[in-house]
Amino acid sequence: MPKPSRSGEGEPLLFIPYCWKPFLEIKKKVRGKNRQPFELLEKALSLLEIGLDRNEFESEEVKAAVSQFLVILRGAKKVSQKR
Repeated sequence: MPKPSRSGEGEPLLFIPYCWKPFLEIKKKVRGKNRQPFELLEKALSLLEIGLDRNEFESEEVKAAVSQFLVILRGAKKVSQKR
C-alpha cells in the first residue's frame, strides 16, 4: 500500500485489492438478528445517495468522500446504476 507523503500534501491513495468485493456482499452470508446492522447500513447509504442526487452537499470534498464511501460499501457498478 502506498505511503502518504510526510509533508501532508496531496490526497492519500485508495488501495483496493484486485480480488476486492464490496462490503455489503457479506450480507448474503448473514442470517437472523445479525443481519439487522447490514439493513440499517443500507438505509443510511440510501440517505447519502439521495443527498448526492439532490446536490445537498455543498463541499466538493464531502461529495467525493461520500461517493468513495458508497463505492467501498456497495461497489462501483451498483452505485453508478442508481444514478
